[in-house]
Amino acid sequence: MVENNKKKLTVIFMLSLFLSPAFVKAEVVSTNNQESRGSQQIFNIRKIIGENTPDFIAKPIIKGTVALETWRQEKRFKLKDFKEEIKLNIASYEDENVSPASKAKQNEFSKALEYVKLFFISCTFFVFNNQLVFYGFFLVVLYFIVRTIWRFFF
Repeated sequence: MVENNKKKLTVIFMLSLFLSPAFVKAEVVSTNNQESRGSQQIFNIRKIIGENTPDFIAKPIIKGTVALETWRQEKRFKLKDFKEEIKLNIASYEDENVSPASKAKQNEFSKALEYVKLFFISCTFFVFNNQLVFYGFFLVVLYFIVRTIWRFFF
């Protein structure tokens, strides 16, 4: 009976988090600005939370949300640069104008490692680039952390 109630509570909790209006799919507003409507809504969360909750509750929520979104965007840009750098490294392996001494230094194993790095960086970039995927992944990780703490103490 208790186990069944835990399962129901878990399902309700997960559904409420995924249906929350704060986590909306990003739609690109303009190609020049690279700002998305979802990012603007996350930064406008001050209005949404500030109007409906007391200040001592709203301030930490707003700071945490803005800090998380800022961190996500910074990581997204760093990963994009790192991805381009790896692509340039891979292109240098295939360059015909490279000296024979440096070609001897570059072996097939290091080229394969560059492709593996590119794969994992691309997957990570996909997570950080899409808000829906990032916050979904974040909520799942947060859920497992809270569940582990709950089981440890209770």
